[in-house]
Amino acid sequence: MENPFLRIKANYRLLIECLEITVIKDILYQENVLNFYELDRLNSAKNRMENAETNRIFLDILMKKGKKAYDKFIKALYEAEYNYVAEILTETDMVSVKQEWGMDNIDKTSCYQYKINHIERQLENQMNEINKLTARLSSTESQSMYLKMQMSAINESIEKLGIKNESVRQYCIECSVCAQSVGSGNAEIMGMDREISNIESISRRIGQKIVSRVATMDGTIDAKDLEADDNEQTRVYEKSMKLSVNMFCQLYEPYFVQILSDTEIESASHGFEFLANTIDMVFQDGTPNWSRVCSIYAFGGWMTQKYDNPELSKYVGDFIGFYIHHKIGRWIKDTGGWPNFLTYSEKIPKIKTGLLTKKLIKVKSTISNTTHYYLPISYNVFTIDISKSMD
Repeated sequence: MENPFLRIKANYRLLIECLEITVIKDILYQENVLNFYELDRLNSAKNRMENAETNRIFLDILMKKGKKAYDKFIKALYEAEYNYVAEILTETDMVSVKQEWGMDNIDKTSCYQYKINHIERQLENQMNEINKLTARLSSTESQSMYLKMQMSAINESIEKLGIKNESVRQYCIECSVCAQSVGSGNAEIMGMDREISNIESISRRIGQKIVSRVATMDGTIDAKDLEADDNEQTRVYEKSMKLSVNMFCQLYEPYFVQILSDTEIESASHGFEFLANTIDMVFQDGTPNWSRVCSIYAFGGWMTQKYDNPELSKYVGDFIGFYIHHKIGRWIKDTGGWPNFLTYSEKIPKIKTGLLTKKLIKVKSTISNTTHYYLPISYNVFTIDISKSMD
C-alpha cells in the first residue's frame, strides 16, 4: 500500500513555502488529528518563528500520523480554501519520486500556477453568479414596474372607495342614534324639512314616554302615568298612543312573552340590533300602517321590562321612535303626519282579534347564534306568513 506521506515529502518545499497553517491546525485539532500538546507547540512556534519553520514543525508532526490523518489533512486543505495545494498532492506522480525527499525538481512556480488556475476557476464561477443575478435583477425591475402600475390602480380604487365610504359615513351619521342625541328626542337628520323633523321629534318623544311606562308597569299604561308635556299637541298623541298600546299589550301578551322567553339579549347593543331587525321585518313588505307602529312601541316596552339593562331601558324608547321615523317617516308625512294617527286611534275598539295566528317566525341574529322570534304585522294586527320561516 502506498504511503500517502510520500506525497507530502515529494511536495515538501511547496508546502513549506505556500501554507498558512493557522486555520488548518485548528481544524485538525477538532478532528483529533492533533492533540493539545501538539497544538500548543505549533501555537508557540507561530509566535516565535517564521512561517516556513512553523510549517516544517507541522509537517514533521503530521507525517508521524496514519493514513486517516492524511485524509483529514487533505479535507482541511479544502476547508481552508487551499484547493490548489490539495490538488497538487493528489495529482503528484509517485513514479517520479525516486528518493525519500524527492524535492530537487519541485519549485514554487508550479505552486503559483496551480493557485492561478484555481483563482481563474473561482472567477469564472463568480462571473456566472453575477450574470445570473443581473438577469434576476432585470426580471425584478420588470416586476417592480408592473407592481407600481398595479399599486397606482389600487390607490385610485382606494381613493374612489374613500369617497364612497365618506358618503356612507355621512348617511350612517344621519341614521344612527349616537350617545349625545339618544334620549333627547332632538337629534336632527340632515336634509329633512321642518315638518319631517317635527315628525321625528314626536315619534321619539312618544317612544320615550310610552315604552318607559310599559317597562315600569305591568304591561299597561294609565293616563295618570303620562307626565305633562310642554307641547299640548304631543300630549294628545301620547294619550291616543296609550289606548293603542294598552290594546296591543293585552292582545299580544302571550306572544310577547313567548318571543322574549326564547330570546337572549346579551348586551344593550344586541338589544338595539334585535329591535332594528324586528322593525325591518315588520316593514319589509313596504306597506306601513299605524297598527304596526303601535305594536312596535308595545313590544319595545315588554322587551325593556324583561331585560333589566339600564342602558337598554334608558334609550330603547327613543331608539324605537327614531328607527320608526327612519323607516316610515316619509309615509307618516304623506298620510297627514301624526294628526292622521288620531283618526286611526278612534277605530281601535273596532279592531278584531280573530286574525291573530299562533305561529312565529324564527330568525337567527347577525350578532350571535341566538334564535329570535318575530311577529310580522298585517293591516291591523299581528299575522304570520309561514313561507318566510327560517330555521
